[in-house]
Amino acid sequence: MILKKTFLIFIVLFHVIVRAEGNYHIFNLEALAPFLNNENIIMITSSGRSGSTMLSQHIMYYSAGDIILKSHISTIPPEFKGKIVFIFSNPDRAAESILHITLNNEEFGKQHFFNMEGADHNWLTMLGSTANQTLYNNLLSYDALGCFLQLYHWLYMNQPCEHSQANVLAIKYENLWDKETVDNIKSFLNLPYFALPEKVERGYKEEAISDEEMLFRKTYNNGTTKDLRYEAYDNAREIWANAPPFQYLSTESQRRAQ
Repeated sequence: MILKKTFLIFIVLFHVIVRAEGNYHIFNLEALAPFLNNENIIMITSSGRSGSTMLSQHIMYYSAGDIILKSHISTIPPEFKGKIVFIFSNPDRAAESILHITLNNEEFGKQHFFNMEGADHNWLTMLGSTANQTLYNNLLSYDALGCFLQLYHWLYMNQPCEHSQANVLAIKYENLWDKETVDNIKSFLNLPYFALPEKVERGYKEEAISDEEMLFRKTYNNGTTKDLRYEAYDNAREIWANAPPFQYLSTESQRRAQ
């Protein structure tokens, strides 16, 4: 009976925790449970398409003895004792990136909706697949993945604080390579050394963009190709624009709310 119960627990966890390239991908609070009450945890979380995979890989490379988690969750239980790095980027550019991938990779689209805590699953159910996005229902016309909710939750619902009181370091992707940001990652995570690969400009070449995707962009972009302005991301963009290059936060306010 005990063996059977243990096996069932393993099966449940297998479906919500994926070990990928040396780190654990956390899909929901259930998956986070085995890592609670452990100070040797570093969780890299993001608003999506903001460099969290690259960042988690390099933190893992320079970290000694810490367990590295990667996620897109924003609700943190009081029992979480580790440190969190939240990385976020220009919402308009992130939206273009995720539109391109989800139009061309149905399985990735399904998984990404599953990963994002604030995603609108009813919207995806209505479409049936991210490959079925239309001129009126697509990720440029609607923030279906909850980018605004992620930014609001992390940057407005957590308390800014000094380094010594923080369990979160929030970083703008656009400032990730700044020396001061790199130094603060190293200091916050107590890493003996930390470095990033050379920065590569993000985006897709025009020949890789389908006519359909280009139509979506031209229809909803109220700005220019350099200064993107998708109305669905106005609120998210405002939070991103007003945020400093990096800041220290405490999830203590979340804990009091719970």
